[in-house]
Amino acid sequence: MKTYQCFNDSRCIISKDNPRHICRYCRFKKCLKIGLKISDIRPEVFSMLQGCDEDKFLRKLIKTRNALEFNRMTFSRNRCYSYLCSELPNMDHITSSLFDEAFVFKSFLEHTELSILLYQIFPKDKIVKYFFLTWVLLELIFVNLHKGYSDSNILYFVDGNFWKLNEDYFIKLYRTDPSLRDVEIVVNHGLKRYIKEHELTQKFRNLKVDYTDYTIFMILAITNIAISKSTNSTQAQIILRPYLNQLFKTLINSESLSLSR
Repeated sequence: MKTYQCFNDSRCIISKDNPRHICRYCRFKKCLKIGLKISDIRPEVFSMLQGCDEDKFLRKLIKTRNALEFNRMTFSRNRCYSYLCSELPNMDHITSSLFDEAFVFKSFLEHTELSILLYQIFPKDKIVKYFFLTWVLLELIFVNLHKGYSDSNILYFVDGNFWKLNEDYFIKLYRTDPSLRDVEIVVNHGLKRYIKEHELTQKFRNLKVDYTDYTIFMILAITNIAISKSTNSTQAQIILRPYLNQLFKTLINSESLSLSR
C-alpha cells in the first residue's frame, strides 16, 4: 500500500485501499501517480480547510441548511424587494425571486459564526446590500457555468468562444502538458484570454455600485464561503474560486470602477 500525507493540513491521507477522503491538492498532485480514477475519489470537504474554527463553522452551515430550505417560503418577497430597491435603485433588471433568494442566503449565513465576524468589520446597515450583491454574483456565475451546448459544464463567453470546465478536461491537460500540473495555472491559462470581455464583468459593472476595497473584500469573502459549502465541492474549489479571484482582479484594475474609499 502506498500512502501520501497531505501538504495542506496533515489530515488528508491517500491510499489505494481507501481513496475517499482527499483534498483538492492531493487529488491532482498525488492521485494520478497511484493510478486512481476520478470516479473512485470523493473529496472530503473538511480536509480542504485549515484550522478547527473553520471546521466548526462549516459544520454549522451544513446543520442549518435543511431548516432554512424548509422555511424558505416564510420570507417576505415584498419586504425583500422594497428594501433592496431602496438600497440599490438600479436593479430593475433583477427579478423579485432573486431578492427572495438573497434574503434566504443572508439568513442562512446569519445563523453561523460568519455574521459575528462580518458585523465586527462592516456597518450593519450595509450588510444586507453586500449579501445581495454576493448572491447576484453567485447567480451570474452558476448560470453562465451551466450555459452551453451540451450537458457538460461549459463557460460561454461573449466573443463566441467557449471553454469546457470539467474534470476530464483538467486531467487531459494534466497528463499531456507538464507545465500545467498546477490546477490553478490550468484555470488561469484559459481564463486570462477571455476575462476582460466576459459578460459577467459587464453585468457586475451594470449594478452601478461604488466598489470600494471593503465592498470587494466583503463580496469575495462571502462568495468563497458559499463555494466552500457547494455540494459539488471539487468543481467549485478548482473552477469557481480561481475564476472568481480573476474576476475580482479585473474589477479592481478597471478604470471605470471607483475604489476611492
